[in-house]
Amino acid sequence: MKAWIIKFLIYALIPLFFFIQECFADTYVTPIAREVESEESQVIEEEACSCIPCVEECRRSVRWLIEGRVSYFRPQDKILRKIYGKGWADYQFLIGYHFTSRWSLLALGGYREKTGHALNFHTRTKVREVPVTLEVRYNYMYCSHLKLYLGLGPSLLFFKETIYLPRAKRHNSKEAWGGYVETGTLINIYKAVVLDIFVGYSYYAKEHFSSVVENGSGASLKLGGLQAGLGLGYHF
Repeated sequence: MKAWIIKFLIYALIPLFFFIQECFADTYVTPIAREVESEESQVIEEEACSCIPCVEECRRSVRWLIEGRVSYFRPQDKILRKIYGKGWADYQFLIGYHFTSRWSLLALGGYREKTGHALNFHTRTKVREVPVTLEVRYNYMYCSHLKLYLGLGPSLLFFKETIYLPRAKRHNSKEAWGGYVETGTLINIYKAVVLDIFVGYSYYAKEHFSSVVENGSGASLKLGGLQAGLGLGYHF
C-alpha cells in the first residue's frame, strides 16, 4: 500500500473515531439513565421522547444532496501510468436523492485530464476522461452528525486521447462500460453543510488503442483506477 493511502486513512480515521465514540455514547447512556432517574426526570424524558417524531419528520424532509469533490486518481493500467504519471487530479459533481435515512440514489459526473509523452517517442499526448455513474448508496451507520456509507453502481466512461504529431493530430476516442464502488464518511460540519471523506474504485472493460506510428500494433489498456479525496456538500 502506498504511503499516501496510509496517511490519508490515518488523517481520516482519527476524527472519525471521536465522532463514532460520541454516537455510541449517546445511545449507551439512555437505558442506564432510565433505570436511575427519578419520577421527575422520567417526565422530562417522556417529553424529550415526544420530540423524536419531529426529528424523524425533519430528517425525512431532507431529501436532496448536492456535492463537489476533488480527489487523487491513480490509473490501474501500467502503460497509462508510464505515459501520464501515477497521480491525476479528479473533479466530481454529484446530486443525490434520499429515499430513507439509509438508502439513496446518486448521479455522479467526473472530469480528469493529463498530459504526457508517448513511450519511445517525444510526441506529446493528452488524455481526457469523463466518467458518468449511477450509484445506489447504503448508510450502514447513521446518527445526527455522521454517516458511514457504501455505494456502487454502473458507470460509463468517455475516453479521449489526443496525439500531437508533427503535422497533424490523431484522436483516439472510446466509450467503455464498467462499474464503480466507494465507501466514505459524511460529517455535518455546519447545519446542512457536510464534509465527505471517501475512497473509490472504478473498473471498465479493456479497450484497444491504435499506435502513434503507422502500421503499429497499438496497446490494450485497462481503464479506471483507485481514487481518494474530499468533498463538500449541502443537504436540502
